[in-house]
Amino acid sequence: LKHRYVGLLSFALNYKLDGFNVTGYHIVNLFIHIISGLLVYLIALLSFRTPFLSGSMLKDTSGYIALFSALLFVSHPVQTEAVTYIFQRFASLTGLFYMLSVALYLKWRVPDQRPEGMTGRLKPLLWYWGSVASAVLAMKTKQNAITLPVMIAVFEFSLFTGEIKARAVKLLPLFATCLIIPATYLMDMGYDVEHATTGAKVSRIDYLINQFPAVVKYFRLLILPIGQNLDHDYQVYQSFFEPKILISFLLLAAILGFAGYLFQRSRTGEPGFRLAALGIVWFFVTISIESSLIPNANFICEYRIYLPSAGIFISAATLFVMAVTMPGRRPGVKAAAGFISLAVVVSLSVASYARNGVWRDEITLWEDVVSKSPLKARGYLKLGHAYDKQGRSEKALQLYNRSLALDPGRDGVYYSLGHTYAAMGNYDKALSNLTQAIAVNPNFAEAFMKRGITYFEIGQHGQALADFERAISAKPYYSEAYSNRGAVYFAGHNYGKAIEDWNHALALNPGLEKTYYRLGIAYSASGDIQKAIENFSQACSRGDVNGCRSLQAIRIKK
Repeated sequence: LKHRYVGLLSFALNYKLDGFNVTGYHIVNLFIHIISGLLVYLIALLSFRTPFLSGSMLKDTSGYIALFSALLFVSHPVQTEAVTYIFQRFASLTGLFYMLSVALYLKWRVPDQRPEGMTGRLKPLLWYWGSVASAVLAMKTKQNAITLPVMIAVFEFSLFTGEIKARAVKLLPLFATCLIIPATYLMDMGYDVEHATTGAKVSRIDYLINQFPAVVKYFRLLILPIGQNLDHDYQVYQSFFEPKILISFLLLAAILGFAGYLFQRSRTGEPGFRLAALGIVWFFVTISIESSLIPNANFICEYRIYLPSAGIFISAATLFVMAVTMPGRRPGVKAAAGFISLAVVVSLSVASYARNGVWRDEITLWEDVVSKSPLKARGYLKLGHAYDKQGRSEKALQLYNRSLALDPGRDGVYYSLGHTYAAMGNYDKALSNLTQAIAVNPNFAEAFMKRGITYFEIGQHGQALADFERAISAKPYYSEAYSNRGAVYFAGHNYGKAIEDWNHALALNPGLEKTYYRLGIAYSASGDIQKAIENFSQACSRGDVNGCRSLQAIRIKK
């Protein structure tokens, strides 16, 4: 995540304006999606102004093709995860900058009537360097944007003419942006993963072959968006010759072969076939990073087809219009086509609305997951968390135990059990489960922290101090661990060390509001009234009633 500066900056700006109020985040995500839809429209429209497609019989309907493509992109329910799931702004924002770069490049390359003088000379430079800048922004948002120069080169050598060497030189600045994401870093992202139910380790090659069925499923979701799921369960296969792997590979090869056929048809027949072919190529190029040799713990994620889907929608809209505008078609066919287009967009919009209903809250979302992935442990764990937040501890415990039964030995489940038992006052079971979590993962800082808090609550301050120190050792910037260690020191009347820890905690995280009040108490106990007033004032200004009362009490004494 640390390399995704642009996406993280957008979240930082949201936080600055709205804090943790999710409305602002959703508005920004929706705005990104709408702009991305407009860019799909522009890419399709500008493509018909290129030298190769300028003679297409579809040019007169290029506006309709562009509009239909954009509406399919905007209304399709498969986009829900990239738009409604706030964190997946990385996917949608990358898509926006990626498509902006392509659109600006096409604008630069498409011949037009340019005004004379300085304006006429500056505009092309603006389009070109705007494309390069957008490429940089895309790559600083998410690493899968590294395919962007390749996709622009495909457009260049498919839709434009001219001396090859000169055109290749013009692409060099765009290809130079690939250095932003070095190949070594990209490969280091790979790691062995364990499947939640089989426990099978997956190498790069095994991940690649298992992506063949995943990509086929993406195509199926684009055609028929039924069975959408935040957390798809997936059976890992170990051999290329497993029937599902082999059949999926052949299906994908057939789709690529169809793209090749369309490309060949465009040479001798209707040029519009080439745009349809490019849409399919777009899909495979843009999905290649996340569905190839770089393993990920999640085999299928719907947000991954946000950007690839744009190509499929342009291809589908082009072929649809081509089919209904062929010479010899009856006049009524075009009217029927308009009705069908409208019906498709309305149907997809209704489906998107329904799918968003599943995302209404955590319980509805994870209930949907466990109903569709009943053998996957993570859904039960997350649903347990949702019930835990509502204070329904018994229900949460049932779900945690179900998760543990499906995938024994998960440190996160033991931690969640320990957390809930502690909240219920069952400290023996809390300590037992937290200790088990630490046994599974000896560097589990949060488990050390929670166990330390539990020890502190039952008066075992020595064990609590040891656990807080181990939490800090495992996670040196863990502000809450410093804050809680300070509480142990304070309880032992070691005010100097308590003050030191609490100040360090606030330096790491100024949002630890209760720590200001604690510091005020510690400074007051150590006789530094001025520092006590300063910290009680900070606590009071942040809405801490105890801070306000303590501040008032000091002022009355004065």
